[in-house]
Amino acid sequence: MPLMTEEGLGLGTLAVLDYLPRKLTDVQCLTLRTLAHQVMSRFELLRQSRQRATHYERLHMVCQATNDAIWDYNPETRCLWWSEGYQTLFGHSRLSDCMPLSSWTDYVHPEDLAEVQRDLRLTLNSAEQTWSSHYRFRRLDGSYAEIFDRGTVLRDASGVPIRMVGAMQDVTRSVYAEARYRQLFEHFPDGIAVLNKESIYIDANQRLCEMFGYSKEQFIGLHPREIIRPDQEPGLYPVIDDIHAGGAHSQEWIMKRSDGSLFPADINAKMMVDGTMLASIRDVSERHRVQAALRVAEERMRFALDNARVGVWDMDITSGRTDWSDWLQIQFGYKPGTFPGTSDAFLSRVHPEDLGMVERRFEQGDDFGLVIRSLWPDGTTRWIRAVGHVYRDAQGRPKRSLGISQDITEQRSLEEQVQQSQKLEAVGRLAGGVAHDFNNLLTIILGFVEMLRADLDEEDERMGHLNDIEQAADSATSLVRQLLAFSRKQVIETRQLNLNEVLSGMRAMLPRLIPEDVIIEFRLSEGEDLWVKADRGQLEQVILNLAVNARDAMPLGGRLILEVAGEDEWVLLRVCDTGSGIPPQILDRLFEPFFTTKEVGRGTGLGLATVHGIVTQAGGKVQVWNRAEGGACFEARFPRCEYPKSSHNEPGPE
Repeated sequence: MPLMTEEGLGLGTLAVLDYLPRKLTDVQCLTLRTLAHQVMSRFELLRQSRQRATHYERLHMVCQATNDAIWDYNPETRCLWWSEGYQTLFGHSRLSDCMPLSSWTDYVHPEDLAEVQRDLRLTLNSAEQTWSSHYRFRRLDGSYAEIFDRGTVLRDASGVPIRMVGAMQDVTRSVYAEARYRQLFEHFPDGIAVLNKESIYIDANQRLCEMFGYSKEQFIGLHPREIIRPDQEPGLYPVIDDIHAGGAHSQEWIMKRSDGSLFPADINAKMMVDGTMLASIRDVSERHRVQAALRVAEERMRFALDNARVGVWDMDITSGRTDWSDWLQIQFGYKPGTFPGTSDAFLSRVHPEDLGMVERRFEQGDDFGLVIRSLWPDGTTRWIRAVGHVYRDAQGRPKRSLGISQDITEQRSLEEQVQQSQKLEAVGRLAGGVAHDFNNLLTIILGFVEMLRADLDEEDERMGHLNDIEQAADSATSLVRQLLAFSRKQVIETRQLNLNEVLSGMRAMLPRLIPEDVIIEFRLSEGEDLWVKADRGQLEQVILNLAVNARDAMPLGGRLILEVAGEDEWVLLRVCDTGSGIPPQILDRLFEPFFTTKEVGRGTGLGLATVHGIVTQAGGKVQVWNRAEGGACFEARFPRCEYPKSSHNEPGPE
């Protein structure tokens, strides 16, 4: 007999064995069919039992997996069933499978209960199939959990609720996280906004609304194109597309307020996992103002430093790396941009005599101010004044040196010239006083010579001694005149003179003083009258002294060049030789009175001092240098004066 399910599925066969082959009677067939039905009934009961067990196990696993408190409420019996989540989430005991409704209402927060019950009654009394509510539920320890509760209503054929099943979800963490996010969102110092997939603003914090001059209600619903400068709109859409494609955006834009005014802002935007876009907007107007002020200050500082030719350095003491400004590089003989940036490169340009001092300063690691010499590759030496400040780390170790420097070569030269001038002036005052006293003595000597000569005959042998005394006195008188010229106390007669004519007038005299192996070359300024106001005798004295000095510099012969030229407001007299030049160490002493490099008895040391005194008295100045082609050149500069009229050319004492 086949064993068939109600669906016609064969599960097996019921068989009865007999010792003798024979046909079953009707009673036997009925018995077998009845037995087969009973077997199938038992199979069906077993199958349903297993199915219910499987469903129950699955429901139990779902309840545990959801971590929610599952409930089942019967409106007719007012019986409430709770899953294990009721105890797990809230700590309350689940005493039976049929608990009173108070196991729920007693723990709903008093402030929320009335509204929750009202919503629940409305759902049960209407045709609604679902219900949900957000409220607070008290735990066993007295604290409250934030709950999101939702349920489904089952109704009979007439629509009367017969059962309601739902789940309470603890959303405390989510609510607190949302509250923290909202607090951060609203109080963030920058503007924060959320845009939907259509790039429409759907949320904005208060800072952003204030930034643009809108209320929150006005701002929500705007598109980014409505709050940027209109000419930037074409560049907006590619940026939006890139963000929607997953990219991040960070750029400065010019934004437009509700009143039409513009301001710069930094924009940062990125897509979120939910498809919305989060953007932050920072007003950088103040940063622009500070940057502009900083640029102006830097330009002023750079202008001041460049015009003062002040160099600046910034040195990392730990690594030795150094940053030099252009002027500092120039001061140490580097072309701008070629300094290697190392301490060794700096020390290589310090004069050897100053190197020890510089290294000691570095080792001390203190603030400093010093004057050193830079030595260029071509041998040029420049005087540099440097002032530096040392910054230290938290442990007090030197870490950075910042300072400025200035080339004071010209300043030192001027100071030395002033000192030299003061020295010459002091010596001149002394020489002038001595010369006057000496001149008085010479007058007495010469007077007695004349008196003695009147008492002697021409043939008297003592007349020769008087002549020797007179000759010595005349030589002394010449020396006195030079001293007076140097001290600028000699009475002179100045007039407007053409220096071309003065020099030309000495063509006949100079060859008598210059040996034949020295070629004299006169270079007059042709076609140009170069007028100066001076004493003619003194001008001739200057030319004569310089020519004799040049002659003595060429004992083996050479070329003597005398030149007159005009240069702006000056008239120049140059006397050059082709000798061996002047040693650098004595250049600064050439015009000192009584200074001479000649042998004793061959010079008084007043020739160049006299030149200096005469030129200075005429309002001019004297310069000297060694010529590149050999020899030395003296240049006397006299102030140029206008072409004289007859009434202006009368001599006058000074």
